[in-house]
Amino acid sequence: MIHHRLLNCLGWLHYELGDLDRAAALNARSADGGRRRNDPGTLPNAELNLGDILLARGDLPAAREMLERVDRFARDPATSAWMRFRYSIRLCASLGELALARGDLDEARAQAERCLELARRTNARKNLVKGWRLAGAVATAARRWPDAERALGEARTIAEAIGNPTQLWRTYGALARFHAERGDKDAARVAAATGARVVDSIQAGLTDTTLRTSLEGHALVRELRATAR
Repeated sequence: MIHHRLLNCLGWLHYELGDLDRAAALNARSADGGRRRNDPGTLPNAELNLGDILLARGDLPAAREMLERVDRFARDPATSAWMRFRYSIRLCASLGELALARGDLDEARAQAERCLELARRTNARKNLVKGWRLAGAVATAARRWPDAERALGEARTIAEAIGNPTQLWRTYGALARFHAERGDKDAARVAAATGARVVDSIQAGLTDTTLRTSLEGHALVRELRATAR
């Protein structure tokens, strides 16, 4: 069981670094193992990762199918409540990102609120960053500028406090998009440049050339670089 969970964690790491092919392969192996062992922790976490990978690839129908499968698993009364607690918060964030990508702002907003509600209960700060960033992205899409600024400010404050590199650069990316949408190109450039420096610091610590290349090729990293220029 521990081996399958390690595959899940390794797959998550490759996803964070933009290596989606390797991430998908590792998480598929993890999910298969969790399914065979009927492990209520490994299976949903691996499938949630697979849903995030599909979302990153822009395959919204497949991402929706995968994430809704995890959601059904989480809602099953027979599912371990302890294990459900461990993945349900980030499931809300992923479902919200999917809804935002599909243009369903009401659903995205509801998932952001649910993510924040669950994250506050346990002070899950990385997930608080995800929830606030999602709320800010939804408000940006709705052109509710004060709400977006407040939410993204909360996300940035927590991300800086915990020092999680991925949450930092993604949050600065969201701030850059917010400023760009609002028409403040200078502020967008500053936010993007700050996020790009975080990416640079990650790459500086990577000895694997493939992972450095995959992170640089990440769509959101390319967006950061372009805005920073």
